[in-house]
Amino acid sequence: MTKTYTANRLMSKGNLFFPNKLIIDTERKELTFFKRNITGIGYFKSTMKFRDVVSISIHHRNEILLYSTILIESKGGLIIQANGFNPQDVEEIKNLIENM
Repeated sequence: MTKTYTANRLMSKGNLFFPNKLIIDTERKELTFFKRNITGIGYFKSTMKFRDVVSISIHHRNEILLYSTILIESKGGLIIQANGFNPQDVEEIKNLIENM
């Protein structure tokens, strides 16, 4: 099963034109993070296997605006910081990664 999560465009910094995107693939047991370049040309893509994840942190920045940031750290020191997601989506992402 592949599930795509896209950040809220209006309620978070840096997501108005090019929102963060996390793709969770439970069959391949990996996550892929996409962040467009601020110029709109090109993008940053990072893929991480679930077995390489060492920690997942969730930060609820503002309860009024209802968005969260998720930080996913791998064994090699790669840190994925994705902001602007619904708190329910962030919890679902965390559960999918931890329970695989």
